Amino acid sequence: MKKPEISYATNPMRFIADFPNGYLEGGDSSISVNNKDITQVRFAQHPDYARVVIEAPSDAEFSVKYNSGSMVITVEGMEIEEEIPP
Repeated sequence: MKKPEISYATNPMRFIADFPNGYLEGGDSSISVNNKDITQVRFAQHPDYARVVIEAPSDAEFSVKYNSGSMVITVEGMEIEEEIPP
């Protein structure tokens, strides 16, 4: 598997993976997830590539690992610690 081109966008926070010469058998689609780390996953077919977009809350962090022809994307929300005045 050729590694995809990875990019990020904000407002809302998005992880974008473009797979050169990729093909989506089912065509464009989306999945609403609505949990604390992921809100939606979208798939889109373009002429030269297939795109996967993972939308997350603005404080999410993404990491990518490749292993034996697979790609694993981990999404984690950052915990925000605030001091509460007495």
